[in-house]
Amino acid sequence: MPEKIIALKHHLDNYACMWNGIEDLYIQRTGQTLPSSFFFVLSGFGSFCYMKTPKAELKRMIALGDGRTKQMYEFLAPIVGFKYKHYTYKTFEQAIKKAKAEIDTGYPPVLGALDMYYLPYLSKLYHGEHIPFHYVLMVGYDDDAQCIYLLDCGREEMQTLPYDELRHAWDCSYPDLSKPNTVCTIRMNATKDKYRIAKEALAKKVKCF
Repeated sequence: MPEKIIALKHHLDNYACMWNGIEDLYIQRTGQTLPSSFFFVLSGFGSFCYMKTPKAELKRMIALGDGRTKQMYEFLAPIVGFKYKHYTYKTFEQAIKKAKAEIDTGYPPVLGALDMYYLPYLSKLYHGEHIPFHYVLMVGYDDDAQCIYLLDCGREEMQTLPYDELRHAWDCSYPDLSKPNTVCTIRMNATKDKYRIAKEALAKKVKCF
């Protein structure tokens, strides 16, 4: 099958990977520009998070802020105006089939979490360090070339990722954050400008305390 790519203007927003692609979709729909880490800050600021990581050297952590992807989406999605749903599959083949089906219908999905150890375009981490907490926006695929096309928060240009590398990168989990082979579908219906979003998000944070 020939390559299929969804054209999408991408903005650089490093270290906000779970939001970067969703911000791209918001910008495309509304024409707004966004400050760095805008959705990330609004969704995580003012929260409290207690994390248990038995496999890590530091096994208990407390954070004044919530960096858990699903919790941040749950908070901000109704304010921004998008719908999302996470799908987790037992096999890579099932997951990539779902992701490609989203592309075929014109909706770029978020993939992850991914282990950055298997992302060749991240040369400093590739086959150097396992960091199983990264998200990308898939914007296309090519079955002939056996690869996907993606937008990454730390890279300006569209990236290519071979299926074999994606298979390994996708086969990771992080407690309370993500499971292997997880696809998040996004339906962006935003109509609010960034000022209204910020005002509503901060007001909602105040009510939580």
